[in-house]
Amino acid sequence: IVPHPRPIECQMDMMIQNLVDLEDAHNQLRISSYTPKHLPGLTLEDFFHGPSKLGMNYPPMQSEPY
Repeated sequence: IVPHPRPIECQMDMMIQNLVDLEDAHNQLRISSYTPKHLPGLTLEDFFHGPSKLGMNYPPMQSEPY
């Protein structure tokens, strides 16, 4: 059984919502007092495996593409 494809309107709504969420996260980071300090040996991997720096929980990744 092949699942029914999502209508283009739903895909566009999801894309717009993702952009709105991204803009909100950017604004939260922009107005926050969080200023990371560059330390020798500190890499992006350290941020990926640590807690959220925005004080928000990361949701589990979705396994299906948008």
